[in-house]
Amino acid sequence: MITNPDGTRFQIDNFVPRPETYEAAFAETGFGAFARGDLWVSDIGRQRFPEGYWDALLADPPIVGMRAQT
Repeated sequence: MITNPDGTRFQIDNFVPRPETYEAAFAETGFGAFARGDLWVSDIGRQRFPEGYWDALLADPPIVGMRAQT
């Protein structure tokens, strides 16, 4: 839920295709060697914050990386 400065609120519903959908789209356009890179936390990040701090982020990451080669 996002709150505006005037106090009104709104929600954005996001749709994320499955990794297989991206892989198929890359393959159809001539790319190969598709790989997905999941979000991770560095050792320093894990040391600086308490146990469990990153759990929610890693369970439902807002971003993923993808790599494909021609």
